[in-house]
Amino acid sequence: MATSMIEIIKNTWTLVSTVSVSFQVIGKREVYAVEATSLPDGNPYGKIISPRRGYGFSRLDGNLYVYSVDVPANIAIDPVA
Repeated sequence: MATSMIEIIKNTWTLVSTVSVSFQVIGKREVYAVEATSLPDGNPYGKIISPRRGYGFSRLDGNLYVYSVDVPANIAIDPVA
């Protein structure tokens, strides 16, 4: 499966994946990432993901959600075998 691009809308939690993936932020903005069983609400929290650095999400008990503060962001995701 090929790399997919996902746009993260500013100031909104976005469902990125329901399975294990690796991803990185494209551009110059960092984003927040969290594993949760349902859509998070409110202010961003979780792991801060820096631009151009790889991050692996191993699905355990929830889905991957990402939040970008004040500006849209793009991420590239790849499936994990």
